Parts: sequence; structure tokens; C-alpha cells
Amino acid sequence: MVWLALQNLYFLLIIPIILLLYLLKKKYEDQEISSILLWRRMILDIEANQWWKRLQKNLLLFLQLLFAILLILALLKPVFPTEQLIANHSIIVLDNSASMLTKEKDNTRFELAKEEIQKRIKALSSNQFITLILAEEKPRVLISKSSNKDQIRNILNSISINFGTTDDSAAFSLAHSIAMTEKDTGILWVSDGANQTFSTTESISKEIPFQHLMIGAVRENVAITSFVTMEMSKGIQGIIKMDNTGSSEKQGKLYVYTDEKQLIDVHSFEIKGKSSYSYLLNSLPKSRYYFGMLEVEGDFLEQDNQLYSVLYQNNERTGILVTEGNRFLQQGLSLMQNFQLTKLEQVPDQMEEKADIWIFDKQIPTKLPEGNLLIIAPTQSTPWWSYLGEKEGQGTPEVMKKDHSVNQHVPWEQVYINKLIKLESMDGLETLVRLGDEPVVTAGIVEGRKIVILHFDLQQSDMSLRPAFPIFLHNVVQWLTPKQSLPIGNATADELITIPFTANTIDRKIISPSGEETTIDINHGLNPLYKVPNQIGLYQISEKNEVEELQRFFTVSINEEESNIVPKMINFSNIEANEDEQSNQIADNKNIGYRDLSYWFIWLALIVLIVEGFFYYRGYE
Repeated sequence: MVWLALQNLYFLLIIPIILLLYLLKKKYEDQEISSILLWRRMILDIEANQWWKRLQKNLLLFLQLLFAILLILALLKPVFPTEQLIANHSIIVLDNSASMLTKEKDNTRFELAKEEIQKRIKALSSNQFITLILAEEKPRVLISKSSNKDQIRNILNSISINFGTTDDSAAFSLAHSIAMTEKDTGILWVSDGANQTFSTTESISKEIPFQHLMIGAVRENVAITSFVTMEMSKGIQGIIKMDNTGSSEKQGKLYVYTDEKQLIDVHSFEIKGKSSYSYLLNSLPKSRYYFGMLEVEGDFLEQDNQLYSVLYQNNERTGILVTEGNRFLQQGLSLMQNFQLTKLEQVPDQMEEKADIWIFDKQIPTKLPEGNLLIIAPTQSTPWWSYLGEKEGQGTPEVMKKDHSVNQHVPWEQVYINKLIKLESMDGLETLVRLGDEPVVTAGIVEGRKIVILHFDLQQSDMSLRPAFPIFLHNVVQWLTPKQSLPIGNATADELITIPFTANTIDRKIISPSGEETTIDINHGLNPLYKVPNQIGLYQISEKNEVEELQRFFTVSINEEESNIVPKMINFSNIEANEDEQSNQIADNKNIGYRDLSYWFIWLALIVLIVEGFFYYRGYE
């Protein structure tokens, strides 16, 4: 038993006060006697034994002392430590991230976590409740304050591993806010703690009991964290990067296959603990994609031992330039590799031409073409924006979105702009570069089309003469190109990504690793958003036009951080502590589960009070 409020021990002073009141209480009784000769001896005897006899014969005194002691014990807040429930209302937060698939003997950590929660469900009494929360990217409350054991078990059994990202801080904030709304509520965190994302500023109220039930003990894991293949002048080359997140040296073999499941390379390797190893693949045979797989003894997480790589392909792109004459712009676009440019002097009436990218130089179409758009110096209003005139440019352009691919390696601070074109802001566009309060470059997706707008005339700037100009054009064309000139990238489950489609295709599908097909409506444009399912592996993009069917691929894998499977104890008092310090503090963790016994002492005190009233009514002393 543990006492949570020992500061209330001063209430024990009530006991000697009660005893003192009884000792000072005097009783007188009239009685006739025959002689006073024996008074002196009787008085001496009474003086020697009167206080003890009073206490010995007073039943009400003992009942009152017992009542006071029970109340004092209740004030000391006695609790019984337990491994079953942390409070009468237990908020259980379950980690279902990919690292919970780590093998621990015959079971995974996720299976062990479910078994531990099942023990808590079994110990649930009728006046106790459980709230179950999943710690995912957006934490989910699966069941709220329920005492229905069957309902909780059914929901628990339906939970599966989430291969996407996890936001521990958001899950903790949700659980903490629920616990703050009512008394006798605690938080039980069930996870391996391997990839905790808590902020160093996180703290928990002292009134809320918190227990981290750390699942797992194994630490050794080797993972493929990167696999890139590309077509070079000397043939197809690739590079595979492997990480050993454990502490001991590992030996293993790497197998590489083509899309036809043909084994093309076997490589034996040794990798030291907490280090990386890269292997270069030369002269690979032609394949739409490649598959790498590790075989390592003593590796406890299998899901990161394999990875697909989609071949980098330099696909030819098409563009239509509409301009009355701009030599620098036309020359800069024509020098780009794998880019076929067609020049028009005026906007076509019907817009029947097909191209991946449309470039409009000081000319605006009344109808958006099907391809993506680069609009330079629009000088008139359209259904999508209002033209607000020109403004003198003063100062140096400031980059607002440094991580945007359009701004990569472009020294905007060297560019001089004489006049800016003011447009009413459009939904879907964001400012990439600005000059003062006015946008210089905006970009985004409007009606399914990627659009980049240059808010100044190239002839009103020295940008065409700067090295920044060809770099900017290259970045814009790369970002606007719908075809897979570069792989889509290694996405993660539940991520919202943009899928670039080819112009003039009529049937668009995305096929998951399980074979499930998702049809993409062509009315969603060339760059629709796609929510990646909770599946890892190789995804296929299928497109059909009037002539042929096009196929491309992209990969979905677990987060690289999930390959670090070393379990860690979560303790809010030392989030910044290193691994050894945290291990030493596990035994001293005071945030344990308990069962409050205060109410039992209060009920016993009330029973004693009732008994005392009964005896007092009957005339007992």
C-alpha cells in the first residue's frame, strides 16, 4: 500500500485531543455512606487508577477514536499499486506503428501489447471505465469511457498496424485533455517508445497518474533505407543504402531482382553497429523496376528488409509557347533536354492542341488548356483572377518558400525588377517569391492544373540576363511536367500525394500492392491528390489514351525512423535524457498504476459513526 498524502499526518493530533477531553470530563454522583473513616484510602486509590478505568470502560471513546483514525487514513489517500488498471477511468494509448512489428520470441510487440491490454480489460469492474486511443498521425478515440468488456475486446482485436506516421505529442495532448476533465483518471501508454516524438516541453499534471508500459527488449535490426536506380551513359546503375540501428556487427546477404523476378545480383556484406553501408550496382539489365531484399541473421524487423526502386527515365516532354516574340524565353526553353517546344504567336481559338506544358507570355487564354501552365506577365482580367494594374518594384526579392522545387538554386536576391503586375489573389496558389508586399512568383494547383505565374514582364527586369533565368526555367518545367521524368518518390502509408498524369489520357487507375484498383476521374485534372492506403510495396499507375496503355510505378515503404527498434522508457521528467539514463530510471518511475482505497475508509468511518450513534442512543458510555 502507498500513501499519496502523508502531509495530512498532522490530523493525528485529533486523537490526543479526544483522549484529553475524556480525561478532563468529571462525573459526580450523590450517595449516602455510613462513615468517612475509609475516605482517605479510597481517594488515594481513585487518584492512582481513575484515568485508566475511565478509558477502559468507555465504549463510545473507542468508537470515536476508530472513527477519527479511519477519517485520517482516508485523508492520507491510501492506494494499492496494481498492474491492472491505472485508475477508475483508464485512458489507454496504444502505439500501432511499424516498429511494433518487431519480433519478440514467438510474438510481435504489437501482439504482446494487445495481450497486456486484455489483462486490463479482464480486471475491469463495473464501476471502472476504459478509453482507448490510437497514437497515429491524427490520434483516434476508438472507444470512450466504456466498461463493456466484450465491446472493448472486439475493438482491440480489430486494430491493425499503421505503416504511416505517428504523432505522439498529439495523442498525449488528447489523452491529457480528457484526463483533466474528471477526477480519478489516469493514462496508460502502451508502446515500445522506440521513436517517441514528444516535445521537450511536454508535461503532465501531478494529479494525473501516468504509466508507460514499455513493450519489447530486442535492439538489433538492419534495414534497406534507400534504393535508387537510373539510366546513365554507361548503362543502368543503382545504389542501395543499408543501416544497422543495433549495437552489434551484422553479417548478411543482399539479393537484387528485376520486375520479372530474375535474380541479378547477390552480395555478402558486414556492417558495424550503428552505422551505414552502401553498395553500388553496375550494368543492370533493363527493367521497369528492381527489388532488393536482405537476409540477416538476428534481425527482428522484417518489413524494412525489402524495398523497390523505380527506374529513372528521361521521358520526352512537350510544350507550347504562346508569345509575340521573346528571344531569351524561347532560347532558354529550346535548350532544355527532352523538351519539344512549339511556338505560337497568338492564343488558339479552340485550344485543341495537346501539350504537357503551356507557356503564355503576356497573353491569356479565355479557356484553360488541358496541360499545366506557366503564365508570364498577365495584363488582363480572367475568370480566375482580376488584373489590378502595375506597381513600381523597390528593393530585393525575398524567397518565401525556400524548399519549393521552383526556387531551388535560384539567386533571387541578384534579380532587379522594375515593375510588378498586381493580381487579385487566387485560391490554390501560394506566394513563392515576393518584393515588398507584392508577389513576384506564385504557384499551385487550380482546377487540377499546376500553374506558375511570373508577376513581371521579363523586359522590365534583368532576369533574362542572369544565370538565375535558365535555372528558374528548368525548375519550372520540371515541376510542371506531368510525366514521370523523375520517380514520384518513396511515399508513406496514409500520405496525401500528388500523382502527375499525362495529357490526353482517358482511363486512369492506381493499383495497390494487394491488387485493388482506384479509378481517377479525368475531370480532376492532371495532378489529382491521392490518399495512399495503409499498404507498403509497389504501386502501379495505369493510363490509357487512344493509341496505347502507359504504365508507371512508385513505392510505399515504412518510415525510415521505424527501423530504429531500440525500446525506450517514456518519462516526462527526463525526455531529453539519454538511453542509459532512462534505463536507470525505469525502476524509480513513480508514475505507476494504483487503485484508490480512500473511499473504503470513508465508508468504514460512516459505519462506525452509525454504530456509535446507536450505542449513544441506548445510553452506553
